[in-house]
Amino acid sequence: MYQQGADVIAVEPNDALRGIGKNVTPECVIWLDDDLSALKNTINLGMRFNVILLSAVWMHLPSGQRERAFRKLTNLLAPNGKLVITLRHGSFSDGRQSYPVSVDELEIFSNAHGLKVLRVSESKDNLNRGDVQWQTVVMTLPDDGAGNLNTVRRIVVNDSKSATYKLALLRTLLRIADAHPGAVIERREGKVAVSAGLVALYWVRQFKRLLDIEIDGSGLQQNANTSKGLGFVKSDGWGLLKDLCADDFSIGALFLDDDVRAIQKLFSYTLQTIKAGPS
Repeated sequence: MYQQGADVIAVEPNDALRGIGKNVTPECVIWLDDDLSALKNTINLGMRFNVILLSAVWMHLPSGQRERAFRKLTNLLAPNGKLVITLRHGSFSDGRQSYPVSVDELEIFSNAHGLKVLRVSESKDNLNRGDVQWQTVVMTLPDDGAGNLNTVRRIVVNDSKSATYKLALLRTLLRIADAHPGAVIERREGKVAVSAGLVALYWVRQFKRLLDIEIDGSGLQQNANTSKGLGFVKSDGWGLLKDLCADDFSIGALFLDDDVRAIQKLFSYTLQTIKAGPS
């Protein structure tokens, strides 16, 4: 990857192996002392990665540690990033501990954490060991409008409780963190402040995608009273902007005349809804 201009960070917990790695790779490859089950040092970098590769590692991780490790790997992926894990099938004769692995397990983890399995390929062992076979599983973290959003849609549509807005606010803040790391206005005592307008913008973007498509003949509800509707969807705001799509609500977009007044109403209703509920 580094030959193609990518920034590469290699993670290895063993001092001796990490030293060998440093000697055989260019200086542009950064070697990090870290452990897969925790990944504390990697997380502390504050980075998101376009590709994460686990080569000949997963079978050494006990099954009880895998869900936690998978969750941490998912949190390190950038939107549309790829997680690639190789699975070794076959025992070790050199005393190293290994555990059974399967594609099914990775599919379960992927579904639980919003990833999508793109491809599974099989290959023979490069060292010609007849009792060893390999599988490579490629997963991705879809961006807005893809599989991850479908997961959220299924949850919010089928949940008659007040969790809809909580999920929406969490997703809104995560999208802002991904797309606008410099959007923090103030940072103190473990808290950060971001623009309320930016929060309203991303809230509207995600609900535009949800409300523009009916699911099983029904829309979204926040209240058990199905006639009440969503608190921020009102005729003098949302109702006047039905011709706009989610991508029209972007930073730098130009709006004029009636659209300006409707957007101001919509953002005001949105912030009132957030303050009265999930916040």
